[in-house]
Amino acid sequence: MPAILDHWQVLPHGPLTAVDDKVWTVTGTLHMPVGDFERRMSVVRLRDGRLVIWSAIALDEPEMARLEGRRARQGAGGGARGLVGARLR
Repeated sequence: MPAILDHWQVLPHGPLTAVDDKVWTVTGTLHMPVGDFERRMSVVRLRDGRLVIWSAIALDEPEMARLEGRRARQGAGGGARGLVGARLR
């Protein structure tokens, strides 16, 4: 596996924010030589309590603990149901 995939670097991001009872989002900024780009991760809790994560970004420890706490309170053993990422062409 390439070294770049061995470790996720946590870049600056905001707090995990509730959009609805079962939907959360977090945004951050990705600094590139040509400018700054907003990035957004969305999380949806399924009926069985598992989470679907769309366009995952690495969270800092406090926000990761909040996300893991949401999963644990719902009794969802087994982690995320799905991880969906963007594909650039």
